Amino acid sequence: MTDPHPLVRLDRVTKTFRTPPRGLFERAGSVTGLEDATLEINAGESVAIVGESGSGKTTLIRQMLGLSTPTSGTVSFAGREVRPRQDSLGWLRRRTGLVFQDPYSSFNPRRTIGQSVAESLEGSQIEGDHRAMVAAMLERVGLPADSASRYPHAFSGGQRQRIALARALVHRPELLVGDEPVSALDVLVRARVLSLLTELREEFGLTLVTITHDLGIVPKLAERTIVMHGGRIVEDGPTAQLLESPTHPYTRELVASRLTLPDSTWRG
Repeated sequence: MTDPHPLVRLDRVTKTFRTPPRGLFERAGSVTGLEDATLEINAGESVAIVGESGSGKTTLIRQMLGLSTPTSGTVSFAGREVRPRQDSLGWLRRRTGLVFQDPYSSFNPRRTIGQSVAESLEGSQIEGDHRAMVAAMLERVGLPADSASRYPHAFSGGQRQRIALARALVHRPELLVGDEPVSALDVLVRARVLSLLTELREEFGLTLVTITHDLGIVPKLAERTIVMHGGRIVEDGPTAQLLESPTHPYTRELVASRLTLPDSTWRG
């Protein structure tokens, strides 16, 4: 029997942030980071969320993962409402994984890679041989199992991003979110990491959501693209159709300026 609920649902979600007063006699103000966002993401989808800095991409993801409470509207995961202030969200953490733009800053330099990857298992309260699970996942992302005993500084940027993938996937989440996961990498390494992401998504049956400002990587990674501008979702549709016939002026600007990874680089 199929699940009647989308995996992720946002219903008219708005998030505003308070800003300090500029002068002694002025009141505090507010800025809207996300406005009236409504979307559904089904299990198994691969979705890119694109837009420039300040477009609302990260605010949207923070709502989706329960990292911030919406000012208004509701967020749900597999039919269960996500309420950061009222509930413990351990159940949501076990079902989601996150990869950051700069994995080095997310690793504790005093902990080995094995210890850092195992944190996901410990936080999700998964029983079993954690050392074996970590070794197996490191090998799956293309690193030797003995990498677990080394420290973050010993690895290149591309290797650290593979380790970040291992940490995000070792507890076998349903949803993987990549926050600009390859923007800090050079073109060749970027293509290889994107190829690995695609393989892992298919192998583990993941729902993949990728935040990016670079439309050039989207055709290789996402079947559906959501475009954000000024805190709003301005376009949402199949990637091929959106890139071929964009309807919103901002999307047309993005498409006109995008760079494309050559196929030969991708295969490398």
